[in-house]
Amino acid sequence: MFGFICTVLAHQGGWDEILWVLVPIGMMVWLLRVASQRVRRAQKDVLEPSDVGTEGTESTH
Repeated sequence: MFGFICTVLAHQGGWDEILWVLVPIGMMVWLLRVASQRVRRAQKDVLEPSDVGTEGTESTH
């Protein structure tokens, strides 16, 4: 069993090096999505439903 694990974890033609690239890229994509969702949620909380469509309707006589 130990020999099999060592064989799998040994250098296997580059797939392990691919993980060194894909894991950080995947984490950055995930962090950007989480941040974008938080920004959208914060913007949605700032705008009240009664405020939607009222921008620029004030008269300046």
